[in-house]
Amino acid sequence: MCEKDLGIFIKHDMKWDVQVRNSTSKANRILGMIKKTFKYLDIHNTSLLYKALVRPHLEYAISSWSPYSIKDVKELEKVQRRATRLTPQLRGLSSPDRLSKMGLSNLQTRRQRGDLIQMFKIVNNFEKVDLINCGYVNAQNRKYNLRSHNKSIRREKMRYFQPRFNFLNNRVTALWNKLPIDIVNTQSLNSFKAKLDVWMESNVSSGCYLDFCSSCSFNLLLLYYPIGSIGKLVYNK
Repeated sequence: MCEKDLGIFIKHDMKWDVQVRNSTSKANRILGMIKKTFKYLDIHNTSLLYKALVRPHLEYAISSWSPYSIKDVKELEKVQRRATRLTPQLRGLSSPDRLSKMGLSNLQTRRQRGDLIQMFKIVNNFEKVDLINCGYVNAQNRKYNLRSHNKSIRREKMRYFQPRFNFLNNRVTALWNKLPIDIVNTQSLNSFKAKLDVWMESNVSSGCYLDFCSSCSFNLLLLYYPIGSIGKLVYNK
């Protein structure tokens, strides 16, 4: 059972395979049109065409349906990898090298950046969003992670409901609490974006850990205070 609302396909079990299939289908059709229309594509033109015509389909309203299964994440990344192969001089390179040459990051990194920007808007009342069970951790009642900043949030406690783990207020908690205090307390949105880009650049280059739970096939960025991580998958920009 599936319904379409504002361009998003929502299933009764809150899985996003239909939405991913619809997005990748549109993006692949446009990639095919670009390949047939242009006789030769250099790196600059391919990057411009991809950013303007293809990537918006992969990221439409992404904050509301950010994929959490490995299968769906790979399907989205596959479209971007196909786009980087349109340029002849990049076809012999690996996927990370092609992305670097085109000045692109993987889509997972962009989704994390978008989540942090959205949370900044919510926390600072730039946008009025009522996040259910999203608790703010005051400095007086913090029991763990005392090094965190003064706008920390608490992940919702739940069991046996996989999609709920991937709601915005849950999937962004660990990464948001990890941000330095000078970034979180920035006054303007543009300043926050600029500082966030610098922080993510250094964070990713030094190894950003994406913890993966294979038993339930969902992705979450997790920071463990004080327990240790289960498994770490280093993923590059």
